[in-house]
Amino acid sequence: MQKIRKLLNNEYFNYILWLLLVFLSFFTIDYITRYACMLHIDFLNVKNIYATYFSIFWIIILSLILVFLPKKVGKIVYIILISIFSIYAFALLTHLSILGRTFNIYDLFSAGEGLTYFSDILNHLNPYAFLIIFLSIILCWITLKLWPKTRLENRALASLTIIFLCLGFTCKTNALYYLNDTSTTEEWNSYEEPKFIYERFSNPTSSLEVSGLYEFIYRDLTLYFKKDKGISQDEVNEITSYLKSRKLTKENNHTGIFEGKNVIMIMMESVDNTYLNKDVMPTLNGLKSKSLYFKNRYSPIYGIGATFNSEFTSLTGTYSSTEGMASYFYTNNNYQYSLPNLFKENGYKVNSFHMNDGKFYDRSLMHKQFGFEKYNSFKDYTGKYIKTDSEILDYDNIYQAIAPEEPFFSFLVTYSAHLPYTSENEVCRNKMQDKFYNKDDYETSCFKSTLYDTDTFINKLITKLKNDNKLDDTVIILYGDHLAYSYSKRVQMGGNENYNLNKGVYMIYNSKTTPEEIDTLNTTIDMVPTILNLFDLKGYDPNNYLGIDTFNKKANHIVYFSDYNWYDGKTYSGNLSKKDYLNNKKYVDNMNDYVANLIDYDNKIVMHDYYKYKE
Repeated sequence: MQKIRKLLNNEYFNYILWLLLVFLSFFTIDYITRYACMLHIDFLNVKNIYATYFSIFWIIILSLILVFLPKKVGKIVYIILISIFSIYAFALLTHLSILGRTFNIYDLFSAGEGLTYFSDILNHLNPYAFLIIFLSIILCWITLKLWPKTRLENRALASLTIIFLCLGFTCKTNALYYLNDTSTTEEWNSYEEPKFIYERFSNPTSSLEVSGLYEFIYRDLTLYFKKDKGISQDEVNEITSYLKSRKLTKENNHTGIFEGKNVIMIMMESVDNTYLNKDVMPTLNGLKSKSLYFKNRYSPIYGIGATFNSEFTSLTGTYSSTEGMASYFYTNNNYQYSLPNLFKENGYKVNSFHMNDGKFYDRSLMHKQFGFEKYNSFKDYTGKYIKTDSEILDYDNIYQAIAPEEPFFSFLVTYSAHLPYTSENEVCRNKMQDKFYNKDDYETSCFKSTLYDTDTFINKLITKLKNDNKLDDTVIILYGDHLAYSYSKRVQMGGNENYNLNKGVYMIYNSKTTPEEIDTLNTTIDMVPTILNLFDLKGYDPNNYLGIDTFNKKANHIVYFSDYNWYDGKTYSGNLSKKDYLNNKKYVDNMNDYVANLIDYDNKIVMHDYYKYKE
């Protein structure tokens, strides 16, 4: 007992114990965060030695900083660091629970939108996030209690510094070595190899799992502040050469079938196939059999802000960048080949509409750059926000702006089905449908009511157009922006657990057009060339777009996703085994290279304003 007391009173023993507690408090945050991410990524493991080495390196650096600081200052800095990292990890895991992925620094610019739906955040809190906060508080308290009363003497401090630096940089060197030497997947899955993930750093969740929390934060900040070198003329020529090499032809059996008609393009918030039936969405369900119905349309999520990115893609024909800023930061890009620009050049009055202010997602600037004459907030017409879609057309001035007398292209984004599916949602609070109400499942009751409200708006629009004798001369394009990721029973109701493999709603209706069910694979990026050809607009060239007209039967139609997976109608690359690969090695290799190039081209088009330099 006396020896134990003597040991506890030993200055060096206490110092080592304190350092171990500092290490443990930082490492716990990192390890639990990576473990929670691992549950969402089947090809990675929390035991990745390179991520652990990275984390040890950074914890050693942080520990050294604390060692050199005076006691009082050191305690304050330690509390601040633990608070920042634990709160950051908490936010990462909450984001993971809602959207199925973590975030990077660019997502923080959209944080304001998420915080406005606080109740939905509460419904998706990750238990591991709470564990991090709980353990951080406990370990922080113990560490502060055992904080050394005095600094080490200079000789001991110098020795500790040398040892720590040697150990730290050995860990960093080993991390990079194993990152390049070790693959957790079969060699053909190059986009799933840690080296590829670390270098590209485009998928926040897998990047975090590969690098560890602290290296992730450091690398994220480094890439953010790194000066953009821009696009070279060789890169411009390479993209142009690829686009022209496909030799896509404009004419097909659907060319010009809507020539001269008006357009109302409606992007429907959170409308997917979950409840596309005659009970919940009777109007939209009925239109399926009266429209050009694209049954195999996928809506991949690229970049940040799922709604605006679908908006961006469906109007410009390019995905948001997987590496750079959110698409709404590219307010000065050249969008000469966008839908609104080409419709405007063909004599249409082009306007966009939504319930929110123009400053949100910088829509006022972005939509003007897309070619719209004006972004119209419903608030400009009513003096208040309209958060229930069924009320939009109760205001005749809004209807007249959407459907004026001259040829028009009007783009509108609905809102009712936006999260949360709680009493915070205005539809659920004021327009809950009795036929959907279930006191034991308020979320589903709410979600169904929001979808019904959007459907009611569509019905009102068709009725008004018919009464004004404009329906026959108007084409209504209807599509969902993304899957209803915030609805907790989405998978239970038939949705796919893999976000990539969920199909999106997409149909084009005109009262005079022969209905048709289209089986061809297509995605949001294919919408622009498809629509332009249906209207046979002057200035349209299919070889200006990465996307392909869905009705071009000679083209290669595939779906590719931001994580470099792809689907060709039969094979989803994420499900391939090594045996599958070896049996189709040449085809899979070619597809992997093809998709990687497409994503690289798309990034350069958006990030470096390719169309500005295109000859």
